[in-house]
Amino acid sequence: RIFFKYREIIIPALPTISEDPTGAGDVYMAAFIHKLLTAKDACGPYITRQVRFNNLYESGLYASAAASICVEGFGISALLRADFREETERRFEVLKGIALMAEAA
Repeated sequence: RIFFKYREIIIPALPTISEDPTGAGDVYMAAFIHKLLTAKDACGPYITRQVRFNNLYESGLYASAAASICVEGFGISALLRADFREETERRFEVLKGIALMAEAA
């Protein structure tokens, strides 16, 4: 959950088989910050603009996707996958679809 300007943003978790939760929170925060700083309307390497609701929501979804990969292996083994970034993007798109279906319900 993300709280922003008196609003609660609920970020869904992607169902996965968890082997080891170690590091999932660290991966979540790193992916969240990465996505927030590389948002389409980000201004350089620093957040010099007002943070937008959609940026936080998409950053949360992206971070959830990355963390879902992290828990699938022991230690950092899942993070060392050659396709980690591509798999994170694929799962991010899946989560966006899940979020859209939840909003429509």
